[in-house]
Amino acid sequence: MASLSAELRTGLAGTARLSPKLQRELVKKLTEAATAHCQRPKKRDLDTIALQVVSHYPDALKDVIDGAVVGSGHISLTAQLVARVENINRSPSVPQGIRRKRLHPEQKDQRQLRPIDGLGSVSWQPPLPDNETAETQLGHKTELQQMHQRGQWDSEKVRELSSLSYYLQRQEINSCIRVGTLLVEWPFLVVPEFFYGHMTELLGFDVRSRILEGLQQKGPHLIAFFCTLKSMQSSLSILHDLDSMSEEARRRYGTLPAVLPALMQYFKEDLTVLCRGIEVIQSVVIIVLIGIIM
Repeated sequence: MASLSAELRTGLAGTARLSPKLQRELVKKLTEAATAHCQRPKKRDLDTIALQVVSHYPDALKDVIDGAVVGSGHISLTAQLVARVENINRSPSVPQGIRRKRLHPEQKDQRQLRPIDGLGSVSWQPPLPDNETAETQLGHKTELQQMHQRGQWDSEKVRELSSLSYYLQRQEINSCIRVGTLLVEWPFLVVPEFFYGHMTELLGFDVRSRILEGLQQKGPHLIAFFCTLKSMQSSLSILHDLDSMSEEARRRYGTLPAVLPALMQYFKEDLTVLCRGIEVIQSVVIIVLIGIIM
């Protein structure tokens, strides 16, 4: 406890759940202590640590929604510890914990094994394609830069060149290049259509659909949690406007228009960074999200 900040010690001793900022500080301290004894502690060891800490500070750390304990009550802390340990042990260019994708037994005959790193990517740093050279990779990159500078491009051509230059993109990203420099070198990575193409190649599934499905499925639970927090009431005011939504709009959007602003406020982020506009017009929810719905 001596190494914890006064603010964190006060938060742990209180009756309210720790803020995200203090949770991150606690996770950092716990992983520093764990990795001091073992560089790569196993998940079961981290789970034991999380269980002991949550048992000692249940009011500040236990997973509770609407007064009901979620699962074992320490799942979220375990997940944060596991993620931090994986991050601090992760090489910038070589994926950690390589394993094989498991397919259904009926697919064994047509199985194509792909390495997956510890955080789920299937193409963290692919090899240079046989029909490509360093010169051709740079040529694709230059052509993409020129197309973006002109302000007009053929989307199909951009997708083709982006796919061909994926090796070089990953190489530069994994070299820990600064984000500002990266976006100058690869300007199409800030265009949602092509950013999602890159992420689909990296993770092996349609990221955009997965994000929206997750938000819609978990939305009611998140809203229920946020409604218990006095500091979140202003973000949830849009719920009153959603009452006028048509049935079709309800099926399509669910609580998504309320979940996004609430998440941004909860993590103390600027909503305008993610959302260009969220409003209800004539019983139809209009949501314009940078990089999610375009």
